[in-house]
Amino acid sequence: MKIFVGYGYNERDRWVEDLVFPLIEAFGDRPVSGQEISGQDLNDGVRGLIKECDALMGFATRRGDPDQNGQWKTHRWVTDELATANAQSPRIPFVEIREAGVDPQLGIGTGKAYIRYNERERDRCLLNLVQTIFRWHSEMRVCVFELAPLQLIDAIRDKLGDANLQCSCQLLNTNTGDEKDLPPTKIMQQREGLFIYLRNVPSDLFTLVRVRVSFGKQFLWVSDYQKSDARIVTLKQQII
Repeated sequence: MKIFVGYGYNERDRWVEDLVFPLIEAFGDRPVSGQEISGQDLNDGVRGLIKECDALMGFATRRGDPDQNGQWKTHRWVTDELATANAQSPRIPFVEIREAGVDPQLGIGTGKAYIRYNERERDRCLLNLVQTIFRWHSEMRVCVFELAPLQLIDAIRDKLGDANLQCSCQLLNTNTGDEKDLPPTKIMQQREGLFIYLRNVPSDLFTLVRVRVSFGKQFLWVSDYQKSDARIVTLKQQII
């Protein structure tokens, strides 16, 4: 899992690199940051980085001096990064880590959960981050499917990497009847088989998955809805 980390690029916030980055890596995940913006307004390059990530942490720490009410401003680019994650469809899971004394009106809106950060109680913040990453892992598991039957494999093996070859997936919640499209996924060859990896599949008993593979107007293969913990997904060729 790739986790985007938004924070202040200064000496006071260096602890994020020293402690939070290794914490993320300890889970087998990869921390990503947008230091190239150097504190400027959010640019398209950073927005692109956020869209490629699976989750986001935004550290709304103190910036400058307190105002007459004893409250601090925070980093504009961090709040923009949080807002970008919140606006994605499907939404990227995110958490705001807000330092004590930071003006709460500078966040992305009321009603959003956040982790409180106090410089003198940094260990509490790190514990909350561990719990958050653990929850993300349980909620955003990756499902691996091997494609079948052999006729499908023969039809698409020599087309891997062709932009016309498309693989899409839908989720069905059998409890509510709601359907949801996942972002297109890449078909990869491993050994003698073809596999797909699906992110952000809920780990519950109500979620079913359907897979569609097409190549322009030449052919379309579709599976039935099946359990998300199935190892092999069998598709049937459709008449176009």
